[in-house]
This record gives sequence, structure tokens and C-alpha cells, in this order.
Amino acid sequence: MERNYKLDLYKGIAAIGVLWIHVGTFVSPTDTAFLNYTRELASLIVPIFFIISGYFLANSKNVLPGTIKLLKTYFIMAICTIVFYQLFIGTYSVLEMIKRVFDFSFGGVGYLWFIKMLIYYRLIIVVNHSLIKKKELQIIIPILCIIFSILNFYTLGPNLYVSLLFCSTGYLLQRLNVVYNVRFNSWLGLIFVCLIYLIFGSEYNTHAVYTFIAALITFLTAFQGSIKSNPLEFYSRNSLNLLFVHYFVLNTFLLLDVFVKEWYVFNYIILLVTSSLILYGYETIVKLAKE
Repeated sequence: MERNYKLDLYKGIAAIGVLWIHVGTFVSPTDTAFLNYTRELASLIVPIFFIISGYFLANSKNVLPGTIKLLKTYFIMAICTIVFYQLFIGTYSVLEMIKRVFDFSFGGVGYLWFIKMLIYYRLIIVVNHSLIKKKELQIIIPILCIIFSILNFYTLGPNLYVSLLFCSTGYLLQRLNVVYNVRFNSWLGLIFVCLIYLIFGSEYNTHAVYTFIAALITFLTAFQGSIKSNPLEFYSRNSLNLLFVHYFVLNTFLLLDVFVKEWYVFNYIILLVTSSLILYGYETIVKLAKE
């Protein structure tokens, strides 16, 4: 299958978009209509990320090894986060630290909830592919996941709801080959999404029907035409690493009082640039070590 650089680009946009949301959440609460609107649009990031994840899981032959690798990544990130918090922000007993690392509910190491939900869904797909050998029938469990999430969206936590619904949607879009049978102008599609959020938008309202419609349309635009390269390739391949690194940069800058509360864009830029430089330095060191 030919590489889809648009999907890679969307993954990169999602990665740097998370930082935009977190600046508003932890540093500079938005107080202008424009910034509030951009945060509402940015709330599409997680649903789209889950759709992309489900899409690639559908035909993956390495779901279990990939899940084990992701689990290892989670534990490394969780342990480093708890130790950092223990040293610089708060105090936990050793037992409390261990409990938080192994807490796979919606608590524990809070900002890593996305990885935990992705691990859960990957495990569902591992079981699905193990129990059902005929590929035509492997869509049954994802369909049931969608039905379950819709019927229980008032009782499910938003994190579990989003992961089940959108990962399963991406899985089905791949298996049913829908993406290549839908044709529309991608720019008009994105404009329509912007209008949806301009009219109905409510930040983090992941239970809303318009969120599902907007995320689905945005994902499908990746298959309307093509691009020859991904200008955000660095962030696409480092999406999880950026999630990890920016947490430490964000909290370090908060401790050192680096941010200027009223300067939203400035705070975002220094957070992104600093996190990027750390990631680039890490990549360079690893590359030199292998040579």
C-alpha cells in the first residue's frame, strides 16, 4: 500500500496540537473568542488520533508485539513521571508511587490516559484476531464496540467512550474499504468542519454527534488527493515522545515561572521549541550511538 503522507501530516498536527490545548489548560486560560474557538477545534485531535490508530490496526500483522512495546513505553514514561513529580512537585510514599504506575484506570499518571486507552483497544483487537480467523467476520467485535459505546455514552467515562468509538470507526473504515469510495473536495470538507465548531462547538464535548461527524470528515480528507511529503514528519514519528517530553518541560517552566500568563502564543512557542530541541538532541545521540 502506498504511503499516505496526509495521514502522517495529520498525526504530526495532532501531536503539536496537544501542546496548544495544554497551554490553555495549565498556563494561559483562554479569554478571547478566537483562542476559545481554536481550542474547540483542537479538541478534535484525540478522536482523529484514535481513528488513525484503529485504521492502521485493522491490517496490522504485529498487533501483539506492538502492544507489548507500547506497554513497555507506558511503564517507562509513568515511572519517569512519578519520580519527577516526587522530586520537584509533590510527595508520594513508595507504595503510592507504585500504585500510580500500575493504575490502569482513568487516574494514576493522568496525562498518559491516551496510551492506556490505546493499549486496551489493541488488546481487544488481539483477542478479536485470535478468536476469529476469517477476516470478513473480524469486523463484528469493532461493530459491537461502537454499539456499546453509543448505548452507554452517558455512563462511560469520556476517555473510554472516545477510544472505543473512534478506534473502532477507523478499524471499520479500513476493513470495509470505505475511504477510497468516498469522494469530496477536502478543502470544502475542512471548511465544513470549521463551521460545525463555529456553530455548535463546545470544548472537549466528545459525546456530541457533531464531534463524530467532524472527526470522520477530517479523517476522510486525508484520502482526497495526495501530497508528496510530510513537512511535520519529525512530529509524526515522535508523537508519543512529544507527549512525554512536553510534560516535563511544561512543569519545569511552571516551577521556574518562565511562562507569561497573558501571552498564550508565546507560551506555546517556547513549549514547542524547547520540547522539539530535546527530542532532536535525543534522536541525534541515539543515531550517533548506533554508528
